[in-house]
Amino acid sequence: MFDPHEMIQEHGIDEARRLTRTKWEHTCINAAATMLETAKATPAYASLMVASLPHRQPVDGDSPARQWRRQIGHDEYFLESGFFEDGTLIGIPFGAKARLALIYIHTQMIRQASPVLNVPHTHNAFLKALDMRGGGMSYKLITDQTRRISACKMTISRDRLAAWTGPLTDHFIFDVGVLPPSTQSLDSAGFARQTVFSQEFYDLILASKVKLSRQALQIISDNSWAIDLYIWLASELHKLKAPWLLDWESLEFGSGVKYKRSRQLRSTLFKTLQLVKAVYPQASVELDEHGLTLHPSPAPL
Repeated sequence: MFDPHEMIQEHGIDEARRLTRTKWEHTCINAAATMLETAKATPAYASLMVASLPHRQPVDGDSPARQWRRQIGHDEYFLESGFFEDGTLIGIPFGAKARLALIYIHTQMIRQASPVLNVPHTHNAFLKALDMRGGGMSYKLITDQTRRISACKMTISRDRLAAWTGPLTDHFIFDVGVLPPSTQSLDSAGFARQTVFSQEFYDLILASKVKLSRQALQIISDNSWAIDLYIWLASELHKLKAPWLLDWESLEFGSGVKYKRSRQLRSTLFKTLQLVKAVYPQASVELDEHGLTLHPSPAPL
C-alpha cells in the first residue's frame, strides 16, 4: 500500500510530490508533509459516538429519515431526530460538518470541565473555533448540523441493553432568556451565551473520550470517512496486545450507502486509510484481500 510518510522519508517532500501517480496520492503527501511541519500538536477530543453519524442525509423513501441506527463493535447507536415547536422535522445530523461540531462539543466540555459551555458570540468566532474558513454559506451549513445535533435524542445500547439514552442538549441561554433546541426562531434571538448539556451526556463523554490531534482533524475535515476511521483507530490501536484481523464482512462504518459490490467498500476504505495514515503515521494497519489487520500502535498523542 502507498504510504506517504515512507515515500517522504525515502525521497524528501518535494521529490515525493513529483513522484505521485494520482491526485489522491498528492493529497496524501501534502497531508503527511503538513503533519511533519507541525511543531506541536494541539489535542482535541471525540468518542465513537461521532463515528456513529451517517455520512449522507439518511432518507426514508423520498423523505428525510426520522431515525438512524449504527452498530460499532458491541455498541449500537440509535438517533432520533428532534422536531420544531410546530412539528416540523429538524433532521438527523450527518456528514463531515456534523462530526466537526460534535468533536467541538467534546473538546470544549473537556477543556471547560463542565456540561455548560460558553459559546462564541460571532459568526467568524464560531467558524474559527471549529477550524473552518468561509463566509455565510459555511456558517449556515455548520449551524444547521449543530442544530440537528442539539435537538436529536440518542440511545446507546450494548448487547441490546440500553446503556444511555437522552437528548444531547437541555437548553440554550440567550440574552432574551432560556430557550429549548426545538425553538424555531433561534436565529432571531441573537447569539446564545451558553449551551447547557445534560449531566449524563457530559459523564458519558468523560468516560469514553478519545484524544486526537487537532491539526490532523483540520487536514481531514472535509472527509467524514477519514474522520471516522481516524477516531476508531485512535480508540483501538493503543489498547491492542496482539494483531487483530477484521474480515470484510466485519468492516462497516455506517456510511448510509448500500454498496452493491464489496469492491466499492474496499476501494473507499483503501483510499481513506492512505489519508488517515498520512495524519496518523504511528498507526500500524494493513489492508489486503482478507480484510483489515490492526497492530498494537501508539495513540496519536
